[in-house]
Amino acid sequence: MDNVQRLSELLARAPKSIEIIPGDGHEWLELVPENEHTPFLFVEENLGVPEKILYGSYMLSIKILGEPRNSIQTPDSRKTASILTRVILLANPAHQSVLNIRRTILFDTNLEIDVTILENELVFIASLLSVKHCAKVSALWNYRRVLLRSIVSGESTESGIAGFQNLSFTDDAFLSTIHISAASLRSELDLVARACDIYPRNYYAWHHRTLCIRTCAAGARAQRISSPFTSESELKPGTHARQILDLESLLMDEFAATKRWVEQHVSDYSAVDHLCHVVEALESLVLNTDTADDHDYAGECRQHALSLTKLYPTHETLWLYLRKMLAFRSIREKGETTQNQFPGEADIVAKIVLMAARQRCENSDVTDPEIHVGARHALRFLLWRAQTTGGQFTKEQLPNLTCIHFTSTKARCHVELLRHISSIA
Repeated sequence: MDNVQRLSELLARAPKSIEIIPGDGHEWLELVPENEHTPFLFVEENLGVPEKILYGSYMLSIKILGEPRNSIQTPDSRKTASILTRVILLANPAHQSVLNIRRTILFDTNLEIDVTILENELVFIASLLSVKHCAKVSALWNYRRVLLRSIVSGESTESGIAGFQNLSFTDDAFLSTIHISAASLRSELDLVARACDIYPRNYYAWHHRTLCIRTCAAGARAQRISSPFTSESELKPGTHARQILDLESLLMDEFAATKRWVEQHVSDYSAVDHLCHVVEALESLVLNTDTADDHDYAGECRQHALSLTKLYPTHETLWLYLRKMLAFRSIREKGETTQNQFPGEADIVAKIVLMAARQRCENSDVTDPEIHVGARHALRFLLWRAQTTGGQFTKEQLPNLTCIHFTSTKARCHVELLRHISSIA
């Protein structure tokens, strides 16, 4: 029980990062002979937990928590449960029953909600999300949204608490919290960025990030509509107008940051989807408010998608990115003809990929799998274009693909494309 108590106390100190050390960690402990937290390492607010000790503490904590005397009905039992559940969540962050116990303790209907306690819990969850196996767990991200909404809404009624205690908390409930400050949202975005670095293509982290951005956009729109400002004197720090501009600035910063991420992680479809949501949020500000921002974010993303597809045609994510941006109709483009020029450029890129595949197959007896991957994506893109435009291509407009060694899947795609073209030619 000593290790459980010690580890729980270290977790309560909100370490900046947590690392699970393989084995019993004796090699690391020897490097810090004066370590006062043995068998754990706690250096400069970074916690190291030996794997063997963690899972031994986990099994002990599960056993003690299941005892009848720890039914969280008394202050002492709630305190014991808080200690045990910290350790359990580090080892098994998807343990829904344990999360429910912590939620029940925090939102006890017989007690007033203490915002400081909720903020401490938010910091504890942030520490857990610095661990690779924790960063990918959807239950932790959902629990974090429960805490965020409770803190910013100040919900303290019995009905509100009951809603937080059960599992019915939805994304819509979080999106209704439109008065989260820009500073709080930036902290969330920083946390997600770290989680995505720790665990690549982290769908649940990106989903949390998208919800934060949608909340930010909803807040900026609502505040601009309810309290428009007209003079520079209204933009002093702390004023309502400054809060609006801070939210809009966050959206613009997120747009630039996500574009850079996509460039560095061309297979991360969750990041691409998030970028499209950011563009949608920025465009919605143009439609619903009198913002002076006239930057064409949708047009910039179209060119961004096209340039990346040219560079990396074997990555399906980028072809899907190109599709998304082709399907996105910017508010600025309504009634204009400029959008019609872009699909032609995208079609040319797809045809170039196919022609390059044909040429390389003609000039080499060696099968190059990457050529076929790029050709397959280009074919599917052209098929999608033909289906969505009602017939833009003819047989003569496509390169001769007979020399490409398609697999059965790729051949079906090719045949389907040619059939569609034949029916509309």
